[in-house]
Amino acid sequence: MVMKEIEKIKEAENKAEEIVKKAEEEGQKIKNSIEEKVKNYREEKEDFLKEKMEKYRTEKEKEKEKKLKEIQEKIEKQKREIKNSVENKIKKVIESVWTSFKEEIFKH
Repeated sequence: MVMKEIEKIKEAENKAEEIVKKAEEEGQKIKNSIEEKVKNYREEKEDFLKEKMEKYRTEKEKEKEKKLKEIQEKIEKQKREIKNSVENKIKKVIESVWTSFKEEIFKH
């Protein structure tokens, strides 16, 4: 009877060891799965951030180019206006000088 009890205890110990071993294996699988998911999450996060940063840089670059183009167009417009103004003033001065010259010549 004692032997049967000892045998039952040994069987229970063996079953307990198997259960513990299976639990350790399952725990390791869960740990590995979590580590893999964390790794994947980090990679996805890094990729997402890289993509967003590149998009932000591209948008900012486009904005800079647009502003630069606007400034260049404004400068070109101002140059044309100054040129036209100077040309008109030159014409007026020439006409005035020519008129004065004619008056002086024909008066005498």
